[in-house]
Amino acid sequence: MEMGLVLIIAVFALAALVECFCGFASIRAALAKNEERTVILIPAVGNMEDIEYVLRQAAAMAERSDMPCRCVICDMGADEETLEICRRFAEEYGFEIEEAEPDI
Repeated sequence: MEMGLVLIIAVFALAALVECFCGFASIRAALAKNEERTVILIPAVGNMEDIEYVLRQAAAMAERSDMPCRCVICDMGADEETLEICRRFAEEYGFEIEEAEPDI
């Protein structure tokens, strides 16, 4: 009787382990399908003297992230000097630049 009980518990434990491993595999597969699950949004407004520092920090955060990241620079009325730095970073690091729609 005791051996039968031990065998039943062992079967249930093995089934739980298999289910756990299958769960991890399905989570990993789901993450692989949705590559860019994290977006870093950087607003660019007016003349930002620290924009290069902000963009470098965003690039470092994206590089350290466990999941693939997408960095988007949101042009919210940045001046030409700030936009030129943003364009350079967009080209070098693969950032995107989006122009914000004005509020009506």
